[in-house]
This record gives sequence, C-alpha cells and structure tokens, in this order.
Amino acid sequence: MSTLSTFFYISSALIIVFTAISYVFKVELWPIPESRFRNILLLTLGNVWLFLNLYLAYILSVHAPSYLIFHDITWKMLAALMISFSITLSFWAWRVFGLSRIFGLKIDRIIDYGPYKYMRHPQYFSLTLGVLGLVLLFNTVYMLVFAVSTIVVFYFIALFEERKLLTLFGKNYEMYRRRTPFFPIYPMRRKNS
Repeated sequence: MSTLSTFFYISSALIIVFTAISYVFKVELWPIPESRFRNILLLTLGNVWLFLNLYLAYILSVHAPSYLIFHDITWKMLAALMISFSITLSFWAWRVFGLSRIFGLKIDRIIDYGPYKYMRHPQYFSLTLGVLGLVLLFNTVYMLVFAVSTIVVFYFIALFEERKLLTLFGKNYEMYRRRTPFFPIYPMRRKNS
C-alpha cells in the first residue's frame, strides 16, 4: 500500500502543478480554432486521472485508512445530503446545457438560465459538493487529498473556460460574469480578465 499511496500523492500533486502552470503562463489548452484530436486527448487524460485517483483514494481508504475527525453519524447524513444535491444539480446543469461542451463543440450563445442564472459553474460546484461529501462519508486522508486535488484542478479548468468564453463573447460574457457569481458561496466578480 505504501507504493500505491506514494503514486496517489505524486499524481495529485503533478496534475495540480500542471494545470496551475498552464493557466499562469497562459498556455492555450483549447485554442481557437480548436483541434478535435487535442480536445479528445485532453478530455481522455483528464477523465483517466480523475477516475484513477478516485479509485486509488477508495482502495487506500478501505484497505489502509488514515482517519479524519468526521466519525459521528451526523457527518454521514450530511455527506448523503451533499452527494444527493450534487447529483441533482449536475443533472439539472447538464439538462440545461445539453450534451454540448464548452470545449470540442462550437457554442453560439451564453447560457444564463437554469442553474447558470445563479452561478457560472454549476457543474463544478456540484462536483465540489460531491467530493466533499465523499470526504465526510469515507472520513479518510486519502479522500481529502482526492477532494482537494480535484477541486483545485477543476477550479483552474473553470478559469480556462472563462478565458475562452471571454474570447468568444467579449463584453456579453463580461456582463454575465459581473452579475453572476462563480459559485453561490464564492462571488469572484472581476472587472478584468
């Protein structure tokens, strides 16, 4: 388990560093015009990392747990509520957004209704709630590391998306950004990109 946990920590750290450096140095992961191959490759690599790290966090949490402080049944009930709300919000966001994605498929307008009326990134907010719910449910350091790395990575991906939307929609997206918080609990309303 020691080698597995070391791999897990290194994987989490590397993906955080990669996404942060890419954003800071303005690497265009999704340039315009888009490359279909590049989009598919990045999407595949991102999903492989996400599910592999979730799997490793689960295996390590079950077979070599390092417990946190969330032992009470109240935490488990809160975890169930968070995960349920996360799934519901995620389905609502996907239903409104449709099957298209910001990267890989052309979009022709800003979606500002449904959950997008209340926050700019409902899918990432639902993911954040879901992984925090997993931390409370499993109550292990490994799930906490998974949650933190996932939240940080998807935060930077949201920033990449906003950069692209500003390029595509300019002032219209800037107006949407000013009136709609990043997350309902984290406004991040900026005047300049």
